[in-house]
Amino acid sequence: MAASERRYHELVDGIDGIVWEAELPDFRLTFVSANAAAISGYSADEWLSDPHFWHDKLSSNVDGQRAEAILALNSHTTVLRPVEHHVFAPDGREIWLRSNIVVAAATKDLIQLRGVTVDITQQKKSEKCFCFRWPISTSSPSCQIGRPLWTASSTD
Repeated sequence: MAASERRYHELVDGIDGIVWEAELPDFRLTFVSANAAAISGYSADEWLSDPHFWHDKLSSNVDGQRAEAILALNSHTTVLRPVEHHVFAPDGREIWLRSNIVVAAATKDLIQLRGVTVDITQQKKSEKCFCFRWPISTSSPSCQIGRPLWTASSTD
């Protein structure tokens, strides 16, 4: 049993992302992989010991609004669309994250979520750089992080 548990931890902690588990309605985290600190700047213990960690640190999405609305669930939901959000690391760095979330279990009073959160900061920086280097015509959507650079019907 100890060998399989060790293998499990090596597998989870070897993923280039934060594997986590949480319970709704309060989004209390119940499991966070050990590599959380390497990605977010906050240790797994910090994620787990603060019952408001998601709300206070991780829930701001691309437009600065809270991401909770994205997590609206119904009894038929099993996979949620990816959530892009950001965190400010303890050293002040802004880190952009994408969380892929599934519903692991649901009862009348409790919904258990599982997710993998990956660092997309470099992608966000590249998008921003691309927007500034190659401006798009004024008829195209504005170039902001989280918005499309052009529409499929655009001929620009």
